[in-house]
Amino acid sequence: MNEKRLQRIFQKSTQNSGCIGTQEGYTIEYKQNFGWGSMPEYVRAMAAMANNKGGHIIFGIKDKPHVMTGLNDKSLKKFEERDLSVWSNFVREHFEPAIEFERDIYEFEGNKYGIIEVHEATTKPVICKKYVEEKLKIGAIYYRYKAENTEIQYAELRSILDEETKKINSLWMDKIRQISMAGVSNTMILNTSSGKLYGEKNSLYISSELLNQIRFVDKGKFVETDGEPVLSIVGEVKKTQETPISVTIGEKEVALSNNRIIECFLFQEKVSNSAEYMKFILNSQAKNLPVFYYLKNLPRDYIEHVVGYSGSKEHVETRIKESLYQEKLRDTGTIAYRKKIKMQEALLAQDNSVLAVAEDDLKYLFCAIRTVDARIIIQNKDYFMLLLRNIYEDKYQNMKQNTSAEFKKAICYVDEVLNKQNYSAKI
Repeated sequence: MNEKRLQRIFQKSTQNSGCIGTQEGYTIEYKQNFGWGSMPEYVRAMAAMANNKGGHIIFGIKDKPHVMTGLNDKSLKKFEERDLSVWSNFVREHFEPAIEFERDIYEFEGNKYGIIEVHEATTKPVICKKYVEEKLKIGAIYYRYKAENTEIQYAELRSILDEETKKINSLWMDKIRQISMAGVSNTMILNTSSGKLYGEKNSLYISSELLNQIRFVDKGKFVETDGEPVLSIVGEVKKTQETPISVTIGEKEVALSNNRIIECFLFQEKVSNSAEYMKFILNSQAKNLPVFYYLKNLPRDYIEHVVGYSGSKEHVETRIKESLYQEKLRDTGTIAYRKKIKMQEALLAQDNSVLAVAEDDLKYLFCAIRTVDARIIIQNKDYFMLLLRNIYEDKYQNMKQNTSAEFKKAICYVDEVLNKQNYSAKI
């Protein structure tokens, strides 16, 4: 959760020191108490913010005037006691696509406040899919207007649809440029569902068993020709006329994916074409991916000339300017805080027993990694990289969604600590 943003929000009113000075608006909503029975109202606000620019729902502030009381013990316990996965399941049950959010306790002048930070949706609009009497309607699109969560008006819906169309057009234009550079007659298109490669002169079929084994390569050559290859396939590939085509594999790279981006960083693999990796990142809807490992080998103005999803590109540009993933431990007196402290102490002692923590406690380990001073991570790079690799290999595939999100944030922080300085040195 962005500490600087919360500090900007929690400022006293100049007219009444008991009130918060930041007013409700497009990105901020205040609630005096928290109760699970009001979750439909909360998720409505979350969806409305996700469809706009994101924002914060803050529990513990009275409505008109906005007196800063903090949550009472009963409300605080209710806010904390349910696992984040329960929250995530409730949100997914009522809205699609998924809403990205974080939950935390923030302490200000002795009072504790519940915070829900909602991220702007990467794919819009977020639509309600479950009816709750007088609260939620199936098919409704809620939008955050000034201090109000209501069904979207035409102008804002039109803007969202235009932006989504622009993203798709941008992706198409990038593909067209790639085809143009290769030459239409030299280009084939792979349908990853059917396994068919469409070409100008003939087509190939790849069996379903081999689809997951496709490898992109930079060097090597076809057995039958002496041309430059763009693709090698592990196994036998047949034409539609059943004529076999043999290939040899030179230096190869796995087809790009979010997991590939993570793996390449974690295992410190040599990247032959950093530009292609960054192009993929800038067009991916997943924002929490390592970037500086790839940027450090590219010109400082590279991002300016790449077409990508506006949200992903803006996120990377923000990461270049400021640190989004470093976390500071605040003594909230909660169970979560104590677990993070325990994990931090184990990390500083390089205690490998952290690999055996329970699934529900992994998120605290990942948060603790983000609290470790950058100098310590640099001095103990091998330990932290090996720790992340082991977790990735043993646990990543079975992680819950909220846990895997925290894991990727920890990866982004370590990537920033180890590689951002090399990139920034060019600027």
